[in-house]
Amino acid sequence: MLNKAINLLDNTVSGGSYYESTLASQKSSFTLLRANVITALNGAKTELEALSTVDLANSTDITALNNAVSAAEAQL
Repeated sequence: MLNKAINLLDNTVSGGSYYESTLASQKSSFTLLRANVITALNGAKTELEALSTVDLANSTDITALNNAVSAAEAQL
């Protein structure tokens, strides 16, 4: 959506009610917004990967504890 808005601004002819400076300012705003969205998306992906790693580590710990409990019960 942001790419389409930026493309639209690139292809808008200045004049009338559209001044070149206004178009440039709007394009700059949308470009900055797109960069911020990409940064937020990348941050969310990084956090998701980190949480997945934590889940895997917890799962591994739980499995190890279950095995230890089973081994201890077998010794009774």
